[in-house]
Amino acid sequence: MRKFHSLIIAFVLFHPVALSDGIPVDRETMKITVPNTEIRLSSDQIEELEVLGTVTLTTKQLKSLAEVAPDTPKRLERILSLDYSGCTCGPDSYCIQLDRDRIAILNSSKDWEASLWEMPNESYVILRADSKGLFYYKGMKVPFEVLLDWVGRRPEPGKALSSPSLDILLPMGMRRDDPIVKEHIKQLFESAAKAGREQVQEEESLEQATLADQQIKRM
Repeated sequence: MRKFHSLIIAFVLFHPVALSDGIPVDRETMKITVPNTEIRLSSDQIEELEVLGTVTLTTKQLKSLAEVAPDTPKRLERILSLDYSGCTCGPDSYCIQLDRDRIAILNSSKDWEASLWEMPNESYVILRADSKGLFYYKGMKVPFEVLLDWVGRRPEPGKALSSPSLDILLPMGMRRDDPIVKEHIKQLFESAAKAGREQVQEEESLEQATLADQQIKRM
């Protein structure tokens, strides 16, 4: 097996995704839940982290990150702990400190992988479909089988949701019984029901989504 020396590939996402409930970490297992790349720090990097709170990556580490996290800066200035629960909103990307000598950088190859972990903890989930029958979550196209799995997941332990529901919005003039989307929509609602999510009726859909969009813009 090829050794990456100071770099160990695992999986996460180095991308400025705005998360209001902290970082993508399972609070029971304390494991990162999205694709990431783990970096083992040298003694010099450990000292820099302890003294300055930053990590300057080596040329070799940056080269190894080129495919999975190409936007990673040479100097990491926002390093969060595994138990961080504050907002990650803002333009600055971040990485996660796993141990004294290890950090995880979130990959940026598939943005939706970093956002889907939020879905089980959202009271009102909105999916959109286009005229070709492709589905989107927060503006990102997601494979149907992946969405089907995530809409059926329950919130993390201790997270109480108020009237959890699933809404599916379609292009103007298209309805949920359209042959292009009918079967997939049926499957999505069935999966969501297993997780305790109610189906937002088609006649209520646009009004509910408009209110949700307005709330997001106020944040």
